[in-house]
Amino acid sequence: MHIDEQRARNSQVTVKLVPSEYSDKHLQVPTRYVPAPIRIRESSYEFHVVGAEQPVIQYKTYSAKGGWLIRLLGISEGDAPLLLGDAFCAPKEQLASVISQLNVSATNWK
Repeated sequence: MHIDEQRARNSQVTVKLVPSEYSDKHLQVPTRYVPAPIRIRESSYEFHVVGAEQPVIQYKTYSAKGGWLIRLLGISEGDAPLLLGDAFCAPKEQLASVISQLNVSATNWK
């Protein structure tokens, strides 16, 4: 996560989903797939001060699906990888804390 604290403090921002050239056009959140033995999806988010071009907060989320073995076995409800405890990674708590501490008001983010 990258934060420009000086510009973000006491600001009103909008959240933009950052498309990549590898985005899956059928997904609501633009993503790219990270080269790895298992399928890992990366999504990028940017918080922009209303009317500004440069983001003040940027972060990425990652989610993984299991490979052919887990799908073949059918033992995972969401096709989660066998070797990962949590198949999703995002800075939710840290992001909420930063937004609160910097008094950032996001118009299109919960």
